[in-house]
This record gives sequence, C-alpha cells and structure tokens, in this order.
Amino acid sequence: MRNDAHPRQRRGLSWAPALAVGIGSAGATACGGGDVAGWAVQHATVDVSSSGVSGYQVWEIFDRRWDDRQNSRHHLCAVVQQVEGGLVADFEGCDGCEASYELEVDLLETDCPADTVDPSVFSGVRGYGFGEVPSELRDADPDPGRSVGWYVSWDGQQAEALGFATPEDDTVDATGWQVDTRYELVPAVAWEL
Repeated sequence: MRNDAHPRQRRGLSWAPALAVGIGSAGATACGGGDVAGWAVQHATVDVSSSGVSGYQVWEIFDRRWDDRQNSRHHLCAVVQQVEGGLVADFEGCDGCEASYELEVDLLETDCPADTVDPSVFSGVRGYGFGEVPSELRDADPDPGRSVGWYVSWDGQQAEALGFATPEDDTVDATGWQVDTRYELVPAVAWEL
C-alpha cells in the first residue's frame, strides 16, 4: 500500500472499536504467531472550532482471521496520529456536506514493531467532510438523529463515506454539525489490506 493510495473497503462493520489503539501496513507480519495483517479500522476523536478541527485518528490493525467474526483477539497493533485542519470548500462526494476540513496528519505513537509496520502508509488522509448519513450506511448508524455522516478524502478533492460523527457528550442537543463540540468518528467499514 502506498502513501497516496488507500486499502479496499469492506462494508458492514459489526462492531465499534474502542478509541485507544491502532495501525499497520499491508502484508505486515505480526509479532508472536506470524499472523499477517489483513484489516485496518480507522476511527477518531475531534474537537470542532469555528475555524477548524483538531484531534486524534487511530488505525487498528487486525490479522486476516478477523474478517470472519471481527473478534478483538485478532488485534495486532495500532498507530495513533494527530489530525489538525482548517475549513475548505466542500469535497465532491460528501452528501449534504455541512463542513469540510483539509488535514495535516502527524504520527504520535505506535505499538507496531518497526520491522513489522511502516506507519507512514496510513498518512494519506487529506481531509474530512461531514454531512448527511449516506443511505447505504443508515442501518449501521449508532445514534440515529444525532449522527452526521463522516467522509474521508484521500486527494483533497473527492470524498467517500466512511462512517459516523456523533457528539461525545450525550447531553449535547445535536442536530447537524456544531462548533465547540467534541465528536467521536466511528467507522462503518474496515479496510482490507
């Protein structure tokens, strides 16, 4: 997998990741059992201001066996990245886009062994967009009525639906995208490596 590319998507994630771990590279061999990385799950937490977003993006890497049951015991390692960005014109493909942000992504830490994973392969995200939850993802929405759609851009122009953005604070009366709010970004898809 190259920096300017992204893995293939697999729809229908049946779990919500714990926001604390994540990332690896295609074909990576894990420590211990010789397991090969097969899947990556991307999620994030962002704080929204009137001019931009800042927060953390996490990639969790799972071995190939994870596909069958999406069991957390197949977790291999993680990469944590800082994301920061300013408002830009809406990305194409962001349905009913309320806000789009061009991002800078910096590696913070990883528990992936250096000889196993190159964390830079997951630095290709160029932007986030937030708009309507796409119809093909509505059945997976973890918080209907409070969630907005989360879109990712790999080239800074075109976006694709990735999942949901939901206010972290359950007491926030959220309808649509709001500034001065912390959002949990939850995927609806996993990336096949």
